[in-house]
Amino acid sequence: CCWPAGARRAVTQREFSRAWIAASGEFGLAGRYGLLLTTVFGCLALSSGMPILLGVAAVILLFTYWADRYYLLRLSRRPPPFSGRLGRTALDSLEYALLLHLLVGIWMYSADGSEGALMLPRPFTGQVSA
Repeated sequence: CCWPAGARRAVTQREFSRAWIAASGEFGLAGRYGLLLTTVFGCLALSSGMPILLGVAAVILLFTYWADRYYLLRLSRRPPPFSGRLGRTALDSLEYALLLHLLVGIWMYSADGSEGALMLPRPFTGQVSA
């Protein structure tokens, strides 16, 4: 079912290992960081208006952690050694996510009136509406 094509015909461990290594993919660390940062930025930006997004983000991050861990340890080839620069850059960018969360929250809560006031400013027409 889930074995590589050449692994079913393998007679020795060496043949099986070669087939497995040939079929396994690379672990794209930069792409994974991009996906996680997109999730964090999107959920933090909109969580002021929809607090359930914090729980959604937690579930997504937890599932992604376990899926990436399984893929990295069981299915992919051994990745080359990475420096901690990408992680530090991602951690530093979370400050901007918090700033975005603050600004969008201020924008969402600044809507005056309780009857669905427009959140975007109306162009000034010279008349003051009540």
